[in-house]
Amino acid sequence: MRSVATDNLLRLGSSGSDFEGGGSVRLLDALFALGDTVRVKARAEEYVDAGADHVALQGGHRRPGRIRFATGRMA
Repeated sequence: MRSVATDNLLRLGSSGSDFEGGGSVRLLDALFALGDTVRVKARAEEYVDAGADHVALQGGHRRPGRIRFATGRMA
C-alpha cells in the first residue's frame, strides 16, 4: 500500500522509478534544496518568486562524528 505522500508526488509528475533505490536524483532535487549556501538561497528565492510568503529551511553540515544543524530566516 502506497502512502498519501507517494500518491501526491505521483500525481504531481513523479514516476514509480523515482522511488526506487532510495530515490532518484530528480525526486531528491524536487524535494530538497541541496548544495552550498548559494544554491540553497537560489532555490528558496525560486519559491518566493513563485508566490510563497514562507520558506522553511533546515541546514546541516556534516563533520566527522557529528552533524550540526542550523535554522534561519530569509528576509
